[in-house]
Amino acid sequence: MLPRYKELNDDYGDKEITFYNRETTTISDLCQRIVDQMDMIYHNYINDIEYDEDDEEWIAAKKLFYNPSGWMDGGSSYGVVFNGDGAAVVGMGQRIKETSNIMMNNVEIYGIYNQVLEKIKVSINKVGASRLLLFDTIDWIAVTDSIEDGSTAQYIGDSYTDLIFAIKQNVDSWSYLNSLYLTESELQYVFEGNNADNNAFRGIWQGGSPAINDQSASGCNTDIQLHSSKGAIGLRFDGTQNIDINNIYIHDITNWADLGANWCGLSVGPSVSNEDIDIQYGYTGTRAHGLIIDYVTGNIQNINIENIESYHGEAIGINVYKGCDVQMSGINVDTVNAGTQLTSDDVDGLTLPNLIPRACAMDIHDETLVTFIDNDDDMVGQNNVNGYDIDNCINNDDDIDDDSNENENGISIIIIAAVIVFVASVLAF
Repeated sequence: MLPRYKELNDDYGDKEITFYNRETTTISDLCQRIVDQMDMIYHNYINDIEYDEDDEEWIAAKKLFYNPSGWMDGGSSYGVVFNGDGAAVVGMGQRIKETSNIMMNNVEIYGIYNQVLEKIKVSINKVGASRLLLFDTIDWIAVTDSIEDGSTAQYIGDSYTDLIFAIKQNVDSWSYLNSLYLTESELQYVFEGNNADNNAFRGIWQGGSPAINDQSASGCNTDIQLHSSKGAIGLRFDGTQNIDINNIYIHDITNWADLGANWCGLSVGPSVSNEDIDIQYGYTGTRAHGLIIDYVTGNIQNINIENIESYHGEAIGINVYKGCDVQMSGINVDTVNAGTQLTSDDVDGLTLPNLIPRACAMDIHDETLVTFIDNDDDMVGQNNVNGYDIDNCINNDDDIDDDSNENENGISIIIIAAVIVFVASVLAF
């Protein structure tokens, strides 16, 4: 963005601009403001320079640029991910072709953390997304004074978003604008204010917005890049055929993310990037998974998973979603903790999109085929699995059909799993 800001300053720096209910300024001043705020963050972190905590620019700089935890605040964190042809940022199960013959042996994956900051997708005429120059979205919650009453909400902005609208007003080169596209309601809201005549804040949300007459937005469970949130994941195979993984050690996968917001009401899951509700049910930004697979074929052997934790959501050692046909052996899962920062009263009060924090050593879903080849009584070795719903998992042979037969490799147990059927009415109480 800095080269674009320099070009904007060189070409339009002296031009004045007025945001609603704010004093007129120049584009040059806007450019200098964002540079100054970035400098403040840099000098504070690198050179230990301290600023007055009451300094309004320091407060604004921290709000925009500072990440106090240092953890990933996007929708997904991975150790390793393989998926079909195309970007992995869309819904799971959407990229399931043209990737095959993956071999992994003697690999350790650890220290994968996530603390997503949930954002909202804004649609343009309900056929696309309002995007900025870097394919990001406007954080309307952060740049609005209050969303408690949408009829009185007003734009307060920040140095980044102010410049986006300055660019929109002055630049028409698509090589510069890249993906930038803003709606008329967004422009009205920023420059004319939100009032009874234009109802601009409601217009941004195409007929539904947070806290307006009990209507709700429709693009929650995403991040600032409008990616489909999936949580913290050690190893992910999505639509990969003929995998052969052996001797994999996955540990210390943690998700700190807060519970999902109620901006979209009692939504059953994200609707940002063609998500499959059978895979991404409820708020998915709080998940912590060791290994997840969907639409995968192949062999999975000697997998050791330890220390999987979610503060506010589900924690699962191995999650086998739909479309799989895999053989497994030598699976051991130790220490899985779900909802560690929630009390029993908190859990009792959960409603969609937030789910009861489930903890599983292994979870095998519908429409999938798993063959266990093992001589042990327990198909999955497990220890210290804790959560608020630990019964609705297939972890051991107590949960497996008796349809088995001896062969040269040991015991082959085939499961056509009908494991977890999420019922919205139950989870929403």
